[in-house]
Amino acid sequence: MPTKSSPLASDLLTGVEEIAEFIGWPSRKTQWQITAKRLPIRRVGQQIVARKSELARFFSASEERQP
Repeated sequence: MPTKSSPLASDLLTGVEEIAEFIGWPSRKTQWQITAKRLPIRRVGQQIVARKSELARFFSASEERQP
């Protein structure tokens, strides 16, 4: 029986690998940016999570600020 995916589950990225793949960066660069607190991520215990919608908004805002 298939399970329905919740809106949150479809928007959630778990771990550096998933986040890196979503934004198109290497894992190492993504980890560096997370460590430097430059990306909108959250920690749940030891797990790093991010929302696709927040990352998209973050990068859209970055593009708008560039000349």
